[in-house]
Amino acid sequence: MNSEKSNRISRGLKAGVAGLVLLWLSGCASSVQMLNGAKLDASAKACNVTVYQTLKLAEKNGPIEEVCIITDDLGLQSIDRSIQANKANVCKCGVKHAYVQSASGSVLTQVVVTLVGFKYLEQNTSKPAIAAEK
Repeated sequence: MNSEKSNRISRGLKAGVAGLVLLWLSGCASSVQMLNGAKLDASAKACNVTVYQTLKLAEKNGPIEEVCIITDDLGLQSIDRSIQANKANVCKCGVKHAYVQSASGSVLTQVVVTLVGFKYLEQNTSKPAIAAEK
C-alpha cells in the first residue's frame, strides 16, 4: 500500500515538474510589431542602442516618432537581461533609441518587458537626457 502511494506521489511530482518546464519554455518569446507601415530589417546586426527608463526621459531630447513595439517574455530572467537581449530587435526596427513602456517580474517569476523603439523628429544635442544604458 505504501509503495503504491509513493509511486502515485512520484508520478504526480514528475508530471508537475514537466508541466512547469513546458509552461516556462512556451513562455520564452520575443515579438516585434512595426508601426505606421514601417518594415522590419531582419538583416540588421547589433547597433549602439540607448534605452531610456521612461517616455518622459526619452522626450527630453525632443519630439519622437514611435517606430516599433518589442514585447519580450523570456521566462525566468531579469528585466535587465531582457532589455539587453532585445537591443538587436531595436536595431532591426531601424532605430537606435528605445524606452521602457513596461517591465514586470523578477528572476523568480515570469519577466515581461515592453520596449518602444523610436527616432527623434528633431535632434536636440545640447543637453541629452539621462538614459539608462542597458
